[in-house]
Amino acid sequence: MARKCLNNLIADGLINFQTYDSGTSSFTPKITILNNGNVGIGTSTNITNKLQVNGIIQTTDCKITSLT
Repeated sequence: MARKCLNNLIADGLINFQTYDSGTSSFTPKITILNNGNVGIGTSTNITNKLQVNGIIQTTDCKITSLT
């Protein structure tokens, strides 16, 4: 199993949590929090919504309501 490490990057008004797999040569973004409060999971680019996920979401219960 490849060893992974965590890198927390705070720069340019965002917080970026990344992991590094020793089998690769770069960090992979896992969670990004922008200065406007938008959150990206599995992505660090084009985060235009309050919550943006790149991948499959699994839940046992989900309630979505509109504030408008």
